[in-house]
Amino acid sequence: MKEVLKEVPNVLKKQIFKRIGMGIVFALLGVITWIASKEFLFALPCLVAMAVLIVSGLGVLFVAITKRYVIVSGECVDVEYTRILKRTKAVYLQTDYGVVKLLIRGRRTKVELGSSVRCYIASNSSVYEYDGVKTVGDYYAVESFHC
Repeated sequence: MKEVLKEVPNVLKKQIFKRIGMGIVFALLGVITWIASKEFLFALPCLVAMAVLIVSGLGVLFVAITKRYVIVSGECVDVEYTRILKRTKAVYLQTDYGVVKLLIRGRRTKVELGSSVRCYIASNSSVYEYDGVKTVGDYYAVESFHC
């Protein structure tokens, strides 16, 4: 198993460990709530969240091990920001296949103009084209390298 995990990119490992780790935290919180309240229904939301997060983490692990993802890399040519808080909303990449627009989730990814960006996308993910720009809204991870 260690040899298989060594081949998984670090960004995907980070996503896997975040999801499974949060699942474990919700499991502990659910058990504590169950013991403290002596009522299973109070702990049920935490246990459902635990199940969703662990299944999600195992799904990303399966995709990473079987290499069912596509790496899109390119240079950042434009960044869209939200109006008030100026968080990253979308990133435009110049790739070998044209311009790709990544819709950033969580808006915590810091990407600067001219930096190299690598995005890990599921191989069966939907890509939409509008005015010659390919738009991707579903991805596993984004990493930015400053040049």
